[in-house]
Amino acid sequence: MRLKDIKKNNRSNVMSAILKHESLSRIEIAHETNLSPSTVSGLVSGLIDEGYLVETGARTITAGRSRVELAVNKDLGTIAVVEIARTQVRLALFDVALGELDAVVLSHDYTSGNDLFALILAGINALANKDGQSKLLGMGLLFQRDMDSSEFNVMYSTGIHSANIPLATALFTQLRIPVIEEYVQDYTASRALERMQEDHTSGAYISLGEDVLATVVVQGAPVHLKNGAFANLAPLMEGVSAQTESALAPAESNQHEIPEALVAPERLAYVVSVLCALFPLDMVVFSGPQETMTERFISATERALHRCLNGAQAPWLEWLHLNGTGSLSATCADHVRRTILLQE
Repeated sequence: MRLKDIKKNNRSNVMSAILKHESLSRIEIAHETNLSPSTVSGLVSGLIDEGYLVETGARTITAGRSRVELAVNKDLGTIAVVEIARTQVRLALFDVALGELDAVVLSHDYTSGNDLFALILAGINALANKDGQSKLLGMGLLFQRDMDSSEFNVMYSTGIHSANIPLATALFTQLRIPVIEEYVQDYTASRALERMQEDHTSGAYISLGEDVLATVVVQGAPVHLKNGAFANLAPLMEGVSAQTESALAPAESNQHEIPEALVAPERLAYVVSVLCALFPLDMVVFSGPQETMTERFISATERALHRCLNGAQAPWLEWLHLNGTGSLSATCADHVRRTILLQE
């Protein structure tokens, strides 16, 4: 490996360590990256001079000595995230420390590609002029689960010729910044799975929608299922008999207490209990639209699962709404931030 590539790789490792822990001293960076203190000192000095890092003023005691902590310079620039859903388009600006600076709803209706392109550019200009925000470093486009980026292609004219191009390409051409596309379902799944893998735990991620998709991790390692990473549980749920479903419903309830949803709580509980019988699950993470995962739906599913397990210990359950405004914007901004800072 060339000396230039080694230095770039070491620099990326230093930035990655600080992004992971938010702030670290030089000696802590050396321990985290397995780099020598002199190498870390040289890299940090360069990153401070270029404006990427700052000394926070906070001090940590290491081996009896006081160490100055370093963090990413939040004033380096801003990151924009656009959440695109059927019923709303929201733009948020973050500083590099992931503090939300400002946000605006660009539309309350479905918006076509060219109109969305114009709305995003106008929104960026409005927020930048409003507070005198610093340089825009990058942008994330966060599409909701039922969206496809191809729906928002833009008829872009260069003055010489016109072409039908992706929204991300049009924004990059106009703004000259990295533009990253994310999908809420995949993004939520990847974050949940990363956490399971990092903790070497066993768990399942279940996405609720027209299909019920599940993926499983055992002791930090993904399990190969029928269709690869994901298995569709919908056929299994459809096979649950009405008698079984009735037995799992609360004795004091009736069918009208829980609104009709894409997924019946009792059927969902049954298939989760099957997964628990097959795999040693410590946790199950669900994601889905808020209109499906209501408080009543969640409570009914949890009660039915405890009845299915018949006294066996239930896994830890987490419920993530996919269409809460701003719910994943900061996470998307972190991905954009890492893409920018780790590739410099």
